[in-house]
Amino acid sequence: MAWDIQTTSSEVVLWNILLMVEIALVIFFLIKRGRKHVESLGLLWLLIGFIPIILACFSRPHFGLTLQPYWMAYASAGYFLIISSLLARLKNLISQKLWAMIVLVLITFYVAQSQFYNLIWDNQKKYCAYWLKHSFNSFWPDFWLGHTYMNEGNFEQARIHFQRTITHNNADFNAYGNLGVAEFKLGNLEKAHLYLNKALSLSPDSAYTYYWLGCLALEQRHLKDAKEYFLQALSLDKTLLVAQKKLSTIDLENSKCALPGAQKIREDF
Repeated sequence: MAWDIQTTSSEVVLWNILLMVEIALVIFFLIKRGRKHVESLGLLWLLIGFIPIILACFSRPHFGLTLQPYWMAYASAGYFLIISSLLARLKNLISQKLWAMIVLVLITFYVAQSQFYNLIWDNQKKYCAYWLKHSFNSFWPDFWLGHTYMNEGNFEQARIHFQRTITHNNADFNAYGNLGVAEFKLGNLEKAHLYLNKALSLSPDSAYTYYWLGCLALEQRHLKDAKEYFLQALSLDKTLLVAQKKLSTIDLENSKCALPGAQKIREDF
């Protein structure tokens, strides 16, 4: 999940003061504790882990300021090191039964959280719905929801999510291309042609866009145009076997048109 974070425009001074206080406390702790305690190592590990995260937040300026939780894997190791060290210290300060209960509560909490997230990650629909709940301005979950519905053959629902995608990101050629495919499957050939051409204008080297334009031309019985589209798709991606199959279909149609009495049909094509 990627969180699209809006930069705050209120209480900026207060937030910066709090940041400076936190930095001062961290420096004081590190100086006070020095290199003799595991907590210092854990804290440094945590802080060093945040350095690439800060840079990564600006890695996709066209998406805005983004944050993906898996980026925190390295920093999280420092967090767990601190927790483990504190638990080890606590063991010598309280009774063994009370310490065991605290550890049991922590384990129960983490297991419950893991089960909760596993339910969210159960399938793409649940995950994207959760994603939209926390980052409603993000176009990514709508795109993947549309992709899921496309695979299920629910093209009407897919169309809704791809339209939402281009509302938030009108430069996503994949969304326009998928919209074109959805409209094609729903029988709206004019809209399909419009969306596929928009996708092609955004990404002229997309083999699949040429392929679907060929399918559209084939559906409209424009065999010459369809053949050109499929050939262009294969020139961009020689492994696109579906385009080769469509070319075989066109050759078969042309061979039928070559039969005696079929000259007029052939000329129309």
